[in-house]
Amino acid sequence: MNYILSLETISYTGFADISNNTFIDTDISYDEIGLPMIKSRRIKGLLKESCIEIMELKEKSDSEMQTICNILFGEKGKTEGCIKWGNFYVADYKKIKEEIIQYNQQHNTTIPAYFCQSVHTETISSTAIHHANKSAIHNSLRTIRVLQPAKKLVAHIIIDTDKTSEAFTYFKLAVKNLQEGGINRNRGLGNFILTLEEDPSMETKMSLNIDLDNIQDNDTIQLIYETIQPIVIPNFGSDPNTIQSADILPGNLLRGVFAKFAKK
Repeated sequence: MNYILSLETISYTGFADISNNTFIDTDISYDEIGLPMIKSRRIKGLLKESCIEIMELKEKSDSEMQTICNILFGEKGKTEGCIKWGNFYVADYKKIKEEIIQYNQQHNTTIPAYFCQSVHTETISSTAIHHANKSAIHNSLRTIRVLQPAKKLVAHIIIDTDKTSEAFTYFKLAVKNLQEGGINRNRGLGNFILTLEEDPSMETKMSLNIDLDNIQDNDTIQLIYETIQPIVIPNFGSDPNTIQSADILPGNLLRGVFAKFAKK
């Protein structure tokens, strides 16, 4: 089943990423044109902690908690969880990005990434104070980029389990329970609201507008596919530590996908 997991910030919120900006010590993630994003693994880990917290309140045994966590989030190095995660992007991300690209093409220009960043984020600074003389500690000044309050980011996720299952029930409770995350969440930052709702617009629909009874040998069928989330088609190069995505979808890979759904 397809769902939308929405995150709306209440306070300044920062999910730290590697900073390439010499003026910012801690940055957030954003795409190539400057629109902010949150990598799904950040929220996945927080939701797992939230789920464990709920189960502890329900006095579940350690084995029961482990079983439910394995179903939802997978077992490290062994099995995948029943949830397939998409990254969090600003609401209407696809539309906004298309409009920016179209504007750049029409005006033969490039809107700077920092302009898009400034619409959704701010930079804030802090310093450590010496307790004795109440002055700033030398070299303690830190600048971080954070999402502004009242910003909404959404992720498309797929949950492959029955809606009436115990695991799904605890996942919904974990979503409601999780209200803070990111850097300095114990110092007033990182407050947000998570909501989960079904996404009927993303339901998989397959149809063949052809007369199957009249297909002859050597006839061809054209298949058109559109990616909903970023995908990686493994194409290993000379660097064994890097997976490069191919720019084509091999037929045998597509055949395997159809076979998997046919078995279900």
